[in-house]
Amino acid sequence: MRLGRPPASPLGLRRFWFALVLLAAMSGAVRAQSDESAKVERPTIAHTHDEEIAALRPLLIGKSHLDEARRKLAVQLAQMRRGADRPGPLVADNALVVRDFVGDVQVIYAMVFREDTQLVSWGTMKTWGMDLDRLHQRALANLAAREEDIRIKPVGKLPWLNVIDGGDGNDGDDAASRVLLYWRWSELSLRLGEPLVLGMPTRDVVVFTSTPEPEKIAQMRETVATIEAHQGRPISRKLFLWTPHGWREYE
Repeated sequence: MRLGRPPASPLGLRRFWFALVLLAAMSGAVRAQSDESAKVERPTIAHTHDEEIAALRPLLIGKSHLDEARRKLAVQLAQMRRGADRPGPLVADNALVVRDFVGDVQVIYAMVFREDTQLVSWGTMKTWGMDLDRLHQRALANLAAREEDIRIKPVGKLPWLNVIDGGDGNDGDDAASRVLLYWRWSELSLRLGEPLVLGMPTRDVVVFTSTPEPEKIAQMRETVATIEAHQGRPISRKLFLWTPHGWREYE
């Protein structure tokens, strides 16, 4: 965990303490981000078509962080280009595949292998014979097939707040990607009661509550902003509300 020095102001200290409590409850899900950066520099290992499709996953990312993802993709494609006699459309059409989600959050796609994570370009998508809708549906199906339900747990000292358990991170499925599984959230909202207010400051930290009291929502909003600013793999500082039509920004 990297939250830096505690702020000096009472409000800042409260935010800092709350963020520490939250991250402590999720210690198994928050990982060292340097590992992911290192993966980009490793030699690309060839995989079969079936292996690539099976490894496809959706990833959530904030619009303000798309340039970083595009740089990572450029490095990966450069490595693939050096290792191929005829690179073809796999690296020629090198734009990052991006799909709108909600607010300032968008969806990108990756092949998550044990040895590395490879972002998906339009060229890669075309070699699979897919369009954006088919790509998205296959990525969701792969994600949903890995577990029967969204695993949640309450924060010990903050029982009104729940976190998504993303596991130990070794399966390639981060906590935030589960926000895309609409049918599971519909079931969860019936079980916990509506409305559900959610924050996804990073891919590893996702929190939500079914107790939308103003003071708690304010505390949650402040903490989401703190974590987004200081943790790796950031997504958004905003909060989102579950509705029968899916997620929308919480106002």
